[in-house]
Parts: sequence; C-alpha cells; structure tokens
Amino acid sequence: MKRRFLLIILFIYPAIHSFGASYYVSTSGSDANDGTSGRPFRSIGKAAAVLKPGDICHIDDGLYAETVQPARSGRPDAPIVFKKMNGNGRVVITGLDSVSANRWQKGPAGLYAARCEMNLGHENQVFLGGRMLLEARWPNSGDVLLEPVLATMKKGTTKTLIVDSSLPGFDLAGAKAWIHAPKYWSDWTTSITGNPEKGRLEIVDSAPFHEPSRHVAVEGATYFIFGFLDALDSDGEWFYDEKKKTLYVYRENGKLPKQNYYIKTRMTAFDLRARSHVKLEGIEILGATIETSAKSSHLIFDSMRIQYPYFSSLAAGSGAQADKGVRLLGSNCILKNSEVAYSSGTGVALYGENNQVLNCYIHDHDFIGTYASCVQLGGKGNVISHSTLTRSGRSVIDYGAMYQSLVQNCELSYAGMLTGDLGLTYGNVIEGGNSEIRYNVLRHNVAHHHSTGLYYDHGTQNIISHHNIVYGVELSAFHLNHYASFHLIYNNTFIAEKFGFRNIWGNKYAPELNGVRIVNNVFSQTAETAAPDYFWSNNITDYEGFDPKEPFRIDPDLMERGLYLEGISRGGPQKRPGIGAIESENGVFRVGHDFRNPPEMDTTRSRPRHRNLIINSAFEHEDHLDPWTSVGDVRKNKHKPKLQIDEDIGTGRMGAHSVELAGNRSEIRQVVTDLEPDCTYQFSGFLRVDKGERAVLGVRFPDGQEFTSPDVTFGAPAWRRVNLSFSSQEGAGDVVVFVRRLSQGSGNVYFDDAGLVLTGR
Repeated sequence: MKRRFLLIILFIYPAIHSFGASYYVSTSGSDANDGTSGRPFRSIGKAAAVLKPGDICHIDDGLYAETVQPARSGRPDAPIVFKKMNGNGRVVITGLDSVSANRWQKGPAGLYAARCEMNLGHENQVFLGGRMLLEARWPNSGDVLLEPVLATMKKGTTKTLIVDSSLPGFDLAGAKAWIHAPKYWSDWTTSITGNPEKGRLEIVDSAPFHEPSRHVAVEGATYFIFGFLDALDSDGEWFYDEKKKTLYVYRENGKLPKQNYYIKTRMTAFDLRARSHVKLEGIEILGATIETSAKSSHLIFDSMRIQYPYFSSLAAGSGAQADKGVRLLGSNCILKNSEVAYSSGTGVALYGENNQVLNCYIHDHDFIGTYASCVQLGGKGNVISHSTLTRSGRSVIDYGAMYQSLVQNCELSYAGMLTGDLGLTYGNVIEGGNSEIRYNVLRHNVAHHHSTGLYYDHGTQNIISHHNIVYGVELSAFHLNHYASFHLIYNNTFIAEKFGFRNIWGNKYAPELNGVRIVNNVFSQTAETAAPDYFWSNNITDYEGFDPKEPFRIDPDLMERGLYLEGISRGGPQKRPGIGAIESENGVFRVGHDFRNPPEMDTTRSRPRHRNLIINSAFEHEDHLDPWTSVGDVRKNKHKPKLQIDEDIGTGRMGAHSVELAGNRSEIRQVVTDLEPDCTYQFSGFLRVDKGERAVLGVRFPDGQEFTSPDVTFGAPAWRRVNLSFSSQEGAGDVVVFVRRLSQGSGNVYFDDAGLVLTGR
C-alpha cells in the first residue's frame, strides 16, 4: 500500500512543478564558461540566451551594464527565474556605462572634459556615485528633484519674452527654458531664440492645452534655463557638446572625485516583451527600466529596487511622459515588495489586464511637472494594493483610463509639488466599470492653486469610492465635476479648508449627477452642488472633530448613525454603521507598504446594490461593443475624442466611442443578471436621433414580454437622456435590455452612456 501511494505522489508532483537547471553569473566569470557555480557566466544576457522553462539564474553581487532579453518564455509550472545569489548582497543592472578616469582632460576654471558618445538626446543622463546630476542650468539647484530653485519672471513679461533683471549675460546657443505657470495644469519646456539682453530673454511660445493663456510666460511665473556650457559652474552639473562629442563636468576643488562618472547609454534593463512566466527577484535596476508588451503575461517582479527608470529633460506636451517608467502592458503581471523611484515622468505605467502593484513604495516622480504620476492607472482589472505612493509633480495616481480596477489600503501623499489644479488622485473622462477606490488615506496636496483630494473631473462614471480618509488639502476634499454618473460615495472622511464636497463646474455641459449616491460621509466644511438630481443621505457637514495627528481616531459621536449599505458596510444589517471612514470600533484599516511584514490582501470586489449593472456602458472598453450583442446593421462609432470643452452635439458624448444603429429594426442588447426580485429598476441612456427617425429603449423578460420607452423621434444634434423604469419579476433572474431603431430613413441614430440601477423595492 505504501509503495502504491509513493508512486501516485511521484506521478502527480511533476505536473505541479518542473525542476530545471541552475546557472550562475558573476562579474568574475566568462561567457565562455558553462555557467556552473564553479565556472559562472560573465553576463546575465548569456544566461538568458540558454535558460529554458524551469531554469534559475543565480546572480552574484555586482554591477551589470547590459540589457537582458530572455530567449524564451517559461511555463505555468516551470517559470524562468533570475535572482540574486546572496541574500544581503546587491545585484544592480544598469543602463549606464562608466567614463574611465584616463579619458578626462583638465580645462580652465574647474572644468574637465572627456570625449564620449551620448546618443540619447533629451534622454541623456549623467551619474556620480549613484546620484543623477543635473544638466547645466541657471539658477543652480540642489539635489531634491521635486524642489528646484527657480527664477521669477518680472513685469513686462509676455508670451514670447521673459523679463528678469537677474539674468546673467550668458551665451545661450542651444539652450532651453522650463516654464512653471503660477496656476493650472502642466509645466513645459521651450526653445530660446536669442541671448539675454539687459534682462530680456526671447522664447518660443509653446504653452500646452486648449487654454494656453493659462500656462504662458507671464509676470510671476517661474523658470530655469538649461543645456548650455556657460551655466556649468556646480559640482552637481554636466554639459554635453554633441558636435564635439565631449562631456564637460565642473569640479569646485579642481580635482576629479574618486568615483567614476557614468553616462546613460541604454534605456532598458530587462526586455520582456512577448515573454511570459518569468520572475525577477531581489534585483536592483539603475538608470533603466523594464519593458513589457501586450503579449507579455504572468511576469513577477519581487523585492526589486528600481531607480531612475526614465528621464527626459523635455516637457514636450502635457502627456509626453505619462506612459514612461516601469511599463506593465501585458496581463497577469505582478510588481510586489518593491521600490520604484525618481522618474522624470510616470513611475509605473499600469496598463494591460489584471496586473497588480502590491506592497510597493513608489516615490519622487514627475519631476518634469507634466501629466504624469507615481502610477498611471489604465487597462482592465488592474490592482494597486497596500502601497505607498508619495511625492509627485502632479497627482500620485492618474486613473483616467482605469476600468474594473481596484485601489485599496494605500497611503497617497504629497501631490502637486510642481503643478496646480489637481487632486491627490485624478481622472478625467472615465468609464470606470465599477472600479473601486477603498480604504485609502489621501493626504497633503501641496499645490498652490486648487488643491483637492479625491478628484473626478468631467465625464466620469461607474466608480465606487468608500472608506477613504482625505485631509491636508485646500480647496475641496471631494471634487466631482459635471457630468458625472453612477458614482457611489460611501463612508468617507473628507477634510479640507474650504469645501468638503464641491460639484459646480461643467464647462459646456449642464449639471448632471445621474445615479450618484452620497451616503454616510463626514465633511469638515460645506457641500456645494449645482446638480438637480442625486441621492444624499446620512452625511455630516461642518465636522470639527478630525485630528490630522490621529486620522484613525474613533469618534463615538459618529458611531451607529449611518445607513446600512449592503455590500459596503462591514457589519450586518442588525447594527447601523458609523458615519465616515471609521465606521465601527473595529473599523480601523491598514494603509501603505511594509516590506518587513508584508500584509495579507483580499482583492475581492464589493458588490453594492445600487451600482450600474451595465457592462461597458459607454463603449470605451473591450472591443467597444462586447458584452452587448447586435442585431441588424449596428456600427461601432469611433469619433474625435471629446472633453468638457466640446459641445454635447457630436456623434458621441465625452470619450471616443459610441454605437450607431444604422438599419431599420437594428438593435443592441445586453443580458443583465442577478436582479433582485420585486424591485424597481431604471434603464437609461442617451440617444442622438435625427429628425424623421425613431428609436426606443426597452427591457425583455424571460417570458418574452417587453416594455419600451416612448419613441424618441428627434433631437439631433443634441443628445437626449431616456429613462425606462420597470419592476423585476418574482424570482427575478435575468433580463435583456436593448436599444432599438424603429425607422428606415436616411438619418442617423446614435446611443451612448447606458445605465441600469436599482431604484427601490
């Protein structure tokens, strides 16, 4: 019997995990070796070329200047692993190459020069002792990248002329200027068209955005100029002459340091595009990044330290650096127990599908001051959990492209260090797919203009925000611009200097909070809205009991005063929850990273009763139709992306997609499951119907019975919201909702922004 049992184990175990070979890499090895522990390879790339599924590459301490690209993928039961050999050692893979001491020639006035190839243009970097040096600039600045020393534009400044009497008489051939407008959204860089003359500097006006007058050079704006030899007068600076292929540094004491200078020559440390089932463990990366692609999957990055994953000296467009940094573009990839720091743009670009950032410390990003962030959250089903995101030129999370995402138990702090008019977290035109923002602390937005906390800008919908604590902001703790639909805002603590909640700005759109429910929240100040329809219950304004030194303090006066929220409240319906983020004596939650004691994480999504039950409600995701199905001539309509500055008269609302019902009796339909029995629901959406055409919204029950809205017979070019209420049947179950064209004329019928929500029993 024992023998038979042993045979069963031997047959089963290989199906669970396949053991492979071990290879070794050391800076003292040779690529001519066989990669054994006694005869290690010299480069990780050599090992990557021979590794097969199940193999492990053990890397000895040292600095490895290379780009590693595995020749093949692992398997689910046999991943390929790269890991450091010594637990307390340091394995550093870098995009840098050293400039050897014998290449330096001493020049006049503390300058040293070395001939070398720096071919990355605006992405060039120079390091000394692991620290990034600044390209020669005026005025000189310190080492804190997010706190630069700046000069101030004086009276007489125009869009193309900086007036500043403190400007030295530099030779500015090839120089550029970095401009920080006193207010608003993004900094920018531009060319200088001439040398300063009596405190006057001519520039090219390349201010960003649709309202550039808010960002142009103007009295009171700040700036620095960079990229010219005359400014090289500090130990922490460098200048590269592209024509002479010569790097210049300055040494105040006239002596070169003992450490080598390093220049960036490669952008990538690990190239894992189209690779799957690969794990990196305990490896540091300096001056380079990890590249993935949409075809990458099941990659694990554990206990990594990644510094300076991306750099560019140019703010060439507000979003030019938004997708830089560590790029997770595939599916089912995990970055955990890791540090990512010092990107001029975004730290982690979290796109793709079902990727996760877990227990990470992500800090000091967007020091160019554009629309970048610590984490740029897009894609489908992605998760940020139990992480610390802090110190950003703009927001710490930008979630403008998130869908079915989860952000939980994070400490999010110190946004707005280089820009204005932003939130600690921010997104514009989001179809969130019931994305969930829960159990986070958002604190200290230090922007000097319009500092907010949880900020959903125009055109956002289908987002659940609960049990968040927001404080240390000036304008509003919760900011929601028009239009907004199907937001559930439950059990949050919102602390700000001016407004607890503000909702008055729609630009070209009328006030609208369709399906928005705001329940069990604490606001330190007043709440202000211009919208006519929303649900507001059991909220407290003008609250004075919050102590920023004890943000998790339990206030007995708030306990058992809330409304029970099925799917959200922690206790059962027999006991009322408290109001605010700490809803009970056992309601304190953990936030931020902890490398020594990694937290347990539950990423199960909440299912509150009043969420939007329609999937892909604005056609911005999936294949821009799925899981809707179509009958007849139905066309996916991709239109020019629309923002709040555009009139609501195009072939789609905010976003870039809608659906056209092009033929008579054509329709789209979606099966909706799990309706509660004997309840009232409302199916709604927006129709744009040309004169002479007709369309309806409808619902079909399992027995074939249909209910439809009144015919929509005209309205174009404007959009009309259509509502259809119905009662679910006894036993409930599934229904089919549909949008149907009833005419066969030559006009157009478009549909966008659908919703199906519970409205009552």
